[in-house]
Amino acid sequence: MNILDLREALTDAILEDAGVKSFSDCHPRMHEALLETAIADSETGVYDMDRGTLRRLVETFGSTRSSMPNAAFTTGLSSSDFVNHLGDTLRIPVVQNLQAQTAHRAFCKMIGLPNFKPHEFPSIGIDVDLVEVTPELAEHKNIVAIADLPGLDARVWTFGRNVAISRKVIVNDQTSLIVNAFGALGTSAGRLEAKLVYELLESNPTLGDGGPMFHGDYGNLLSGAGLSLSAVGESMTALRRMQTNAGNEADIRARFLIVPAELEAEALSLVFNNNLLLEVVATSRISASGNWYVMSDPEAAPTVGLLHLEASDGGITVGNAANQGDMFEGVKLGVRYDVGVAALGRLGIVTRPVA
Repeated sequence: MNILDLREALTDAILEDAGVKSFSDCHPRMHEALLETAIADSETGVYDMDRGTLRRLVETFGSTRSSMPNAAFTTGLSSSDFVNHLGDTLRIPVVQNLQAQTAHRAFCKMIGLPNFKPHEFPSIGIDVDLVEVTPELAEHKNIVAIADLPGLDARVWTFGRNVAISRKVIVNDQTSLIVNAFGALGTSAGRLEAKLVYELLESNPTLGDGGPMFHGDYGNLLSGAGLSLSAVGESMTALRRMQTNAGNEADIRARFLIVPAELEAEALSLVFNNNLLLEVVATSRISASGNWYVMSDPEAAPTVGLLHLEASDGGITVGNAANQGDMFEGVKLGVRYDVGVAALGRLGIVTRPVA
């Protein structure tokens, strides 16, 4: 057993006490065995992390046999290591709840950015016709030049909240209250992400080439309202027939049918009863009088980019909050979410009005 095993045991104990499934591989029933072994080894200094939380946890657990989450909380109030570990632990329910709110990620292209600076996303498609070259090793007379063309600027923005956990809540071992509160922040982050994605689509943004994302001239803004088999079929055909920059038919397969909440049951029934190979994504973020969309796989033809920082492990962090100068007795943690959206192109998406 090493110090990471003990950390995982502590994480699992806190989450198990709150009824939340952990991401770690450490089996929950290993908790007491791990700590009992740590108690026996504590005299050797194996777990002495600069007089950190885990050593005090071992000592407290060994002398009082109190519940492990309570021992972790009450012995760690004065330790910066405790705050860091608690942040890592509470990030688990935050991420779990965030993922439960991100059905839209299925049709978004996930893009990591190195920093917060604006980055350019040219709306261009690599579309090159290969030509026969004869005889062998003959000179290539057709040259394709790849240039840096102007594009649409987008960036990652930071959203967040500081959460103060009172000493009373910690000492009283109210782990469920703490875990559920942070889980709610994850749910909020997922809703924010969805809001940004659908607001982008509904705004019909201007792309890097100066044209709108949706327009009849591009073959991806269809006339006629209402959701029906024939309308979905026309949209699927439009994806196949869309013209690339080189004038070729894109021949892109439809994968997603995106509808407002009011059409969810109708869309699911339509797809199921007609054996359509489409995944329905319904959302309250699209107005009942707005639009519905048919989209391709984002790997085949990316249209909406979901941005995060490369070093942020998916965009969301939980850690020690900045000191705001008050005399609060307890622990302060900050939840920070780095996210952004970008319109990547129009090839691979078709829309038409609901009504």
